[in-house]
Amino acid sequence: MDNPLLYAKKLEKTYRSGATAVRALNGISLKIRRGEFVAVTGPSGSGKTTLMNILGCLERPDSGCYRFDGLQVGELSDRHLSRLRARAIGFVFQSYNLIPTLSAAENVELPLIYSTPPPAAAKRRVRQALAQVGLAERSRHKPAALSGGEMQRVAIARALAAGPELVLADEPTGNLDTQTGHGILDLFSKLNASGTTILLVTHDRRVAARAQRQLHLRDGRFA
Repeated sequence: MDNPLLYAKKLEKTYRSGATAVRALNGISLKIRRGEFVAVTGPSGSGKTTLMNILGCLERPDSGCYRFDGLQVGELSDRHLSRLRARAIGFVFQSYNLIPTLSAAENVELPLIYSTPPPAAAKRRVRQALAQVGLAERSRHKPAALSGGEMQRVAIARALAAGPELVLADEPTGNLDTQTGHGILDLFSKLNASGTTILLVTHDRRVAARAQRQLHLRDGRFA
């Protein structure tokens, strides 16, 4: 029986500013199965980030059906959506989004506040996540003492700490040089090989080529 992790049908999303309406998604449908590594490509303004935000339960579509692991997301309260994000979804962003006054380990531990594991278990998860991305020896360093690639690895460790079913990555190599970007993509491939489902959003076809499957967006539709 087909039971995808993500199932979306006819998603519509329009943003309004005064009298101006911009349709970001125009009838998007897709399925992503557990363990897939999928890249969504498209030019700026094509709807990539809007789609990722909806699939990550950060925004709601205007219409359409979205199920995450069988749950009808549109029927969930904001509180339940927050719990779902904390338990099942890890986010990686182009700008890292690390808190500069916290160490690498403290940044990785932040999402665990919302899933409330026992303190000892939280510390163990942080150590495991940093080791998974090759930064066990840099856990006490603050972001200013880390390279761009190391900061992105901390961000990936933060996404992995809660043991999510899905990792969503929005232009994760956009601020990195080519060689460092390849290292981050190698890490995503390794994580996917261990069973993590990954959805990567990028404008770069060369980055997308690292995924198992590519979807191309243009004007809010799959081309």
